[in-house]
Amino acid sequence: MWRLLLRFICFPIGISMMLMLSSVHAQSSQFNDHDPLQAIEQKSEVFPLARIAECDRQGVIYQSDDLDITLAGSVLRIDGHGVPAHGWETNATVTGIGCEIFQADLDGSGRQSLVIRIPGIGSSGSYGTRLAVLLFDSLGRPVPWSATGRFDIVDNGIRQVRRMSNGQGIVLHSFALGHPAWGGVSYDSELYEVIDSSVRLMEGSYAGEQFPYITGARSSDKQFLESIRSINLSTEAGSSESTLSGTRLFVRFGSATAVTQGAGKPATVSPEQGANLMIDATAVANSQQQVILSDGTKFEIPDILVVDSVSGFRKVIFSPEDADLRALEKGKYSIRDIGKDCFDSDDCHPNILRAIEQK
Repeated sequence: MWRLLLRFICFPIGISMMLMLSSVHAQSSQFNDHDPLQAIEQKSEVFPLARIAECDRQGVIYQSDDLDITLAGSVLRIDGHGVPAHGWETNATVTGIGCEIFQADLDGSGRQSLVIRIPGIGSSGSYGTRLAVLLFDSLGRPVPWSATGRFDIVDNGIRQVRRMSNGQGIVLHSFALGHPAWGGVSYDSELYEVIDSSVRLMEGSYAGEQFPYITGARSSDKQFLESIRSINLSTEAGSSESTLSGTRLFVRFGSATAVTQGAGKPATVSPEQGANLMIDATAVANSQQQVILSDGTKFEIPDILVVDSVSGFRKVIFSPEDADLRALEKGKYSIRDIGKDCFDSDDCHPNILRAIEQK
């Protein structure tokens, strides 16, 4: 849930918050003076999205032959049935502002994708909205993607979700980094294409603009630019099983022997600990939640957790927490981390962690 909060650090008192927001607004206005979206709008149209539900009540908010969508407290749950035979489930955390859920064939596959817009709360303002997307592969399994940034509602969809002249879907991901009181705010705009049940980063020139497009306080900071340009929220190709050959290790979750290291220190894992995946307790105490794999690899908790069971059931969790990883304690999984997201130049984590259960 903490992933949904902000890319900025909040001030604890109201007056400071007002001053900070006015500063964010001023710098945001500078960004909007030359927003790359304006150029993209000349080469594309808003992708028509059909609104099917809103998070405006508890309980069932949508049902069809293929989907059941429910809201229980702050947890949005989507259950798919029929195809594939063993079904699938997706969970996401919704803020008090609610959400909107849409359908459209974003990737041109003939299959209806789900698009979930969750407005953010806090000091990031319009740049704190989360867009969660479920594409579907040829087997009917959900392929998740998400980004937090600026995603504005318009009459027939979301302004940053576009359709090019050839019918292909693209998404402009514009987000803010930094803090107005500590080094200023920078803005990054990245362009993604939606094709073949996957989302892929587009680099280079489009509509006369160069992507990624970075502006703001640190736009001339070479070290900052290098790290920010490493952000890549691309997914694996959803219909391809060849990616499984790239798995690095087998792990067992929830072993009685915890692997803990000081935050930022490399993990030393003994053979006896070789089947562990545990949360770094020291890092958690320092608000740096991390996962340690049995080969010593250490990274922060991902934006999305995908769990594939041997039965064929797939579970997708947006903004997973410690408990979501520990729920896998009785299984044996191969692990693959996919993509990279950053809240700042020195605060990065995997976009997706995929756990494939082994027999």
